[in-house]
Amino acid sequence: MQVYMKKQTELSLIQELGKAINSSLDLDSVLNYFIDMTTRITEADCASLMLYDDASNELYVEVYRGFDNDSIKDFRMRVGEGIAGKAAATHKPIRLDDTGASKEYQDFGQFSARNLTLMSAPLVNKDNLIGVINCERRSDKKGPFTAENLDLLETLASQASIAIENARLYHNLLNVYLETIRSLAAAIDAKDSYTHGHSRRVTDLSVGIALEMQLPKSEVDTIRHASLLHDVGKIGISEKILLKPGRLTDDEFETIKSHPYIGAGILNSIEFLHSVCEIIKHHHERYDGKGYPDKLSGEEIPLGARIICVADSFDAITSCRPYRKPLTFDEATEEVKRCSGTQFDPEIVKAFVSLRTSKNCPPWFRGDLLDQSLADQFPLQL
Repeated sequence: MQVYMKKQTELSLIQELGKAINSSLDLDSVLNYFIDMTTRITEADCASLMLYDDASNELYVEVYRGFDNDSIKDFRMRVGEGIAGKAAATHKPIRLDDTGASKEYQDFGQFSARNLTLMSAPLVNKDNLIGVINCERRSDKKGPFTAENLDLLETLASQASIAIENARLYHNLLNVYLETIRSLAAAIDAKDSYTHGHSRRVTDLSVGIALEMQLPKSEVDTIRHASLLHDVGKIGISEKILLKPGRLTDDEFETIKSHPYIGAGILNSIEFLHSVCEIIKHHHERYDGKGYPDKLSGEEIPLGARIICVADSFDAITSCRPYRKPLTFDEATEEVKRCSGTQFDPEIVKAFVSLRTSKNCPPWFRGDLLDQSLADQFPLQL
């Protein structure tokens, strides 16, 4: 009965793992959830997930659990070497009752105590090596890993292989798409010497504020992408209006105000950029409800849009225009503070003000005056 209950628990956990890792396209989330659940399901004391570097034909540790020695994260092993390397080379799982009796383990198992029980299973998708998952535990606690344990690990590795490959493909596709849009955004900036580098600076500031607010990585990434693309809708605005040297007429300003809608429309057909579209659409809303296009107020405005609003405004008032001189760093900061609670979210203003002396501060943002020429020396890291 006890064995039956254990099998039921294992099956339930495997199903839970499968749903979780295949519902996420974030590689870090997939890897961390997988190693946590694998450690739990196999009752391992420690585990490591190694990914394959085809350029060097080596395995390197990407995530791990239970090791006291953090230098494991710098450990690399050639395919064919050690137990993990052998599993990778043969595409077959390996189990050891006693690591102390294995010369292959003794040569490459320096991060664990000796006389453990070990199993390693390759992560393979369509005969392509992705990596290896290794599980270890003291055999005097729960006994050596069994053949059933190894079969279970192989099943888990098979699920993880598909999820990791999907996450990688998604990441590559997203990067290609974002690079294309980034080129469009840069082209818009380049049309006007007064806004050259604007998208990059707004992105640097927006990401810095998001980090200062300790937002989750996924939310920071969304804000990074949205701020990079926030003005992409200006593609649909006439150059006569965009490049007009003087102040805009009311009708021209109404045309300019359509760019958030145009930008959101350009990206709307891309399902994974839905949250980015909402931020772009509302990055000119005001905290007091007097912005555009929908006159949203307070927390009705997406958080990313509220953050970009501050960064965008700061860069605008510190940039040269034919009809006015730029404000200095201190003058612009005081203006942002003055508009806290009206144009801007007060909490975001606090984060913006603290950014200058923070580790999250973009390098060009330090100093008494904003040096825009320096800003161009720090391209975004997508």
